[in-house]
Amino acid sequence: MRVHRTYRAGVAEMASALLVTVAIVTVGQQLLTPDDGEPSNQTAPAVSATISVDYQKAATAVTAGSLNDLRLSDSHADALPWQGWVSLDGKRVEATSDHEAVHVAASRIPDGVAVAVSNPGAGPALLRLHVRMPAGRYTIERLVFGPDGSRIERLQSNALNSAGAIQKPGYLPGGTGAVYRFVDYASAAARAYRRALQHARSYRSVNSRQSAIMVSALRECPWMLTQAQKLLIRDDAVEALKPIHRALLGVRHAQAVCGNTPASGPAARQILDRMSDELLALENALGECSVAALGLLPSATSGTAEGRVSVDVRVRNSGSHTVSAVKLWVTGPQGSSVEPSLQAVFDSLRPGQAAMAAFTATSKGVGATDGEGSAIGPSDLQAHLSYIRDQAPAHVTIAVR
Repeated sequence: MRVHRTYRAGVAEMASALLVTVAIVTVGQQLLTPDDGEPSNQTAPAVSATISVDYQKAATAVTAGSLNDLRLSDSHADALPWQGWVSLDGKRVEATSDHEAVHVAASRIPDGVAVAVSNPGAGPALLRLHVRMPAGRYTIERLVFGPDGSRIERLQSNALNSAGAIQKPGYLPGGTGAVYRFVDYASAAARAYRRALQHARSYRSVNSRQSAIMVSALRECPWMLTQAQKLLIRDDAVEALKPIHRALLGVRHAQAVCGNTPASGPAARQILDRMSDELLALENALGECSVAALGLLPSATSGTAEGRVSVDVRVRNSGSHTVSAVKLWVTGPQGSSVEPSLQAVFDSLRPGQAAMAAFTATSKGVGATDGEGSAIGPSDLQAHLSYIRDQAPAHVTIAVR
């Protein structure tokens, strides 16, 4: 296993965008010239586009933007690049581009919005995203796709203490596109808690005593979630982490109670399974809240060769607080094998520090297939990050592309 740790300060997004802007504008103004000094017509100038999205406004006929308008290449005809990561089938919201060469469509998703942007032209596009959202702390990721495949990038999260615009710079080479995903995980945690509590209460019809025990295990969550949401909106990371991680301890207790509750029949098993799923969703949402508050930027990149999928899992601490007992690992579907099977462990991750671990996943044999008859691919895998903060563990899953 390759495990790397680097000590480097995180580069602010706006500073990076400025460097990219200067470089691309220079390319756009001065086309590349071959050795004979004659101008080349093969490099198109860069375009600049402002993308405006308003979560609160339903799309009209003018601002709807269909997926066909994105003008995706034929290579994406069979499967949308973002399939399995986010859906654009929800209610369309107002989304416009001020440049005819750059196309956009946006849809509501649970606890947020997804914004698809495409640049089908030959030249690169400089983007300025203005996305109006309700108050909340938003985790922001983007899936970039093109002829060579796709990758997922995590951007710095943004807090809005009232409805307002989140602004993000972006860059798309010619013939590529991206889907930006804005999610308020504090809101997602509250929804998962309510569903878990509903299942715990419904167990009363099976065993009232066990139902009361499961409800009691969750009794602190509402107050902790409310406090965390208020502090995250105010961008008070230090104070927000305390209720987040205390709630995580409560979730772990509830998971133990749920797991140790005997099922007296199929109906009881169904309730317990559903509650277990919601508790897992609650744990992941709280973990994402912690990651956003700390300024951690996890990511996973992959490559495929000879029936094997190599996955590099990284996490960079762009915040100002140290986390302890950092672990990185990869899991696959039944019938697959991940090497090394052990987690990569780092004692701590200080501000400005990054850690990386490499893994290789295969099916039952090189070039073999999984149970469904298709070779294992990057999207069949999940990367994981866990760490300790405020004497409580946090865990999040990281999509692999």
